[in-house]
Amino acid sequence: MVRRQIAALAFAVSVGLGLSHALCYSTQLPVQVASHCDATGAPAAWTARSTLIDIQLTVITVLAAAFALLAGILIKSPARWFSLPNRQWWLAPERSDETRCDLACRILWLGTVTQIFVLDLFHHAVRVNRGRAPQQENVWPDVIGFLVLVGIRFGLILLRYARRPAAASSIARYCSPMAVRV
Repeated sequence: MVRRQIAALAFAVSVGLGLSHALCYSTQLPVQVASHCDATGAPAAWTARSTLIDIQLTVITVLAAAFALLAGILIKSPARWFSLPNRQWWLAPERSDETRCDLACRILWLGTVTQIFVLDLFHHAVRVNRGRAPQQENVWPDVIGFLVLVGIRFGLILLRYARRPAAASSIARYCSPMAVRV
């Protein structure tokens, strides 16, 4: 339970950082701002400041709701909805709560990483619009880093659930009520 609370706290902090970033810079941006940039990072289109802030707040809120909803669904959904390798073993009654909590924690951490990435992208836009940078700099390494991190997170999930732990299966064999000898 502590792991889920830490993951939820990190997720909430990342959402709060994104929202406060939008609100702090909403008055510091010029009336007309660059709405998006081309592949080289140079501003390509312009819009009203309020539109950019509305987009930022909407993206942060929708992502937060999606990740929180997904984590909640993982906790409450029936076992038949899961497509895990060794689903019968991982969702057996004695392990089901731990498996669901672990998956929900991983989703919340993925949401935290996503929120930080979105914050980073919007901060690049703020730097350009405040005149701190002539164009968006270092966006592509950030995108590649985010994608690599997400790939690693999904890889870790696959590694964790692709096989049953040998120690756990031997413990279950020796601790099962059928194995008790008098």
